[in-house]
Amino acid sequence: MKALIQFVQKYSTGKVISVLFVLTMAVYLTMLFYSIPAVTSFAPEFLLFDLSPGGYSFKENQ
Repeated sequence: MKALIQFVQKYSTGKVISVLFVLTMAVYLTMLFYSIPAVTSFAPEFLLFDLSPGGYSFKENQ
């Protein structure tokens, strides 16, 4: 565990965090504006589970 903490402390610089944030946002925006609309176009009457942050009822889950 100590080695993990030292590794994180060594590499958690502002530059590394900024690069990881930009990469994460690029993946998220690709999903939001390309992947999710493409999947939704195949079944527009259904809402993707990922788009329901409030949870799902038992009926919706069936």
